[in-house]
Amino acid sequence: MSYRQSHFTQRVKARQVVSAVVSLCALWLELRF
Repeated sequence: MSYRQSHFTQRVKARQVVSAVVSLCALWLELRF
């Protein structure tokens, strides 16, 4: 795997993690209030 591909996959993984955290925060806020 080239450096460019690994960097791209890391960005995609980071984006998935961020979206998952945002959805979890939204769900927690809905359950909290």
